[in-house]
Amino acid sequence: MITTVLHAKGVSRDSHATAMAETTIDPTLIANAHWERRWLPQASLFSVESGWVQLSVRPQEHRLDGLFIMVGARTDNGILHAALPPGVENLKATVQCRGAAFEVEHDHLAIQVGKCPTQGCVVEVTWTLDTTDWRADGNRSWLGPNGYRLRAADVMPRLGLDTDRIVQTPAERIRLGLTPQPSLPPHGAALAGNAAAPAADWRWIVRLQGVASDRPVRRGSLSGPLDFADAWIPDPAMASNLRDRVSKTDIEHAAPTGI
Repeated sequence: MITTVLHAKGVSRDSHATAMAETTIDPTLIANAHWERRWLPQASLFSVESGWVQLSVRPQEHRLDGLFIMVGARTDNGILHAALPPGVENLKATVQCRGAAFEVEHDHLAIQVGKCPTQGCVVEVTWTLDTTDWRADGNRSWLGPNGYRLRAADVMPRLGLDTDRIVQTPAERIRLGLTPQPSLPPHGAALAGNAAAPAADWRWIVRLQGVASDRPVRRGSLSGPLDFADAWIPDPAMASNLRDRVSKTDIEHAAPTGI
């Protein structure tokens, strides 16, 4: 009984020490440690053969409705992972045209794909993005009544595990209760660089809603990682300024934007 009590006190002290340590660590590191414990052990190789993305943009409402369809999707363990951008709401998922179970935790989406046929599964994800708190600065995406500048990787679920969230410093890992050295997921389980999805045959379409435009529908296709950009500015002076700030990568991956 004395041993049990001492053990309980030891556990209590250890828990208290861990809690105290976490209060002195960057909250982002704490969140990333939780993410690592929750999702890294479920790392799974995955692939997609083709698909398309449809974004319905409502600048006046600071909102975007998204549809992401993947054809020929396969995963080693029946789980398809994706990193979520801030502001995602109303997520839904289907597999083979049937509602699919999924989990969202620590800005991470995990869809229960299950065992797919030889040709792979058709996976569909829909979502709404609230951009009210976004700011038009630097090269980041933004969306509001004065226009928008959107990159695929900023506004939709990005397939794979975000390895940038893995805590790297051994001392910080120990303080957070992690092993000193991280266990990295296989290359085919991680995000595809700055893209939203790995190489496949992709099509995308952006529909501008609720505002007047001579090009309310913009579209494109690509064979490779899913990386595209689009922009719309109703004010010619602002459009000229935006054009000066668009990065070389955006120009290479964007369809004509009308700016």
